Amino acid sequence: MRREGGRGMVRVSRRCLRQAHGQPTSLHAAAHLDVSQARERHEGMTPEAFHAAALALPGATFDIKWGADRVYSVGGKMFAHAGPEGEPEPKYMFKASDLAFEMLTTLGLARPAPYLARAKWVQLVGPDALADDDLRAYLEEAHRIVAARLPKAAKAGIV
Repeated sequence: MRREGGRGMVRVSRRCLRQAHGQPTSLHAAAHLDVSQARERHEGMTPEAFHAAALALPGATFDIKWGADRVYSVGGKMFAHAGPEGEPEPKYMFKASDLAFEMLTTLGLARPAPYLARAKWVQLVGPDALADDDLRAYLEEAHRIVAARLPKAAKAGIV
């Protein structure tokens, strides 16, 4: 890893990402990561399952914002977004850690979320980009990141 300029941006090499997630570091050992094959192994999380997973987290609330967008919050702060209601394919977005942001965007599983990329939000390339268990884990992490930055009074209200 190295720090870019004085801006606080950290560049993470693919080797570091592979080591952090238990993947082989030699390109000869893992000659190619075909993301399309990874997506074919599962059908993807349904909007109903995403809704249930997000609301199962402590203090999580659901709201429709900006007309039709399905938003999940903790302490009044957004941690996940499921895209507009009525769309044929959901657009799952969530707050990510610095490492998860780099990993998901580098591997092509997600892209920086529109209008929220500066805050390290990602938008999955499709509802089947991650397995259900992985998406649930990222939702839990997004909830944890946002809840950790809440004021003490708001944290006290979260069970």
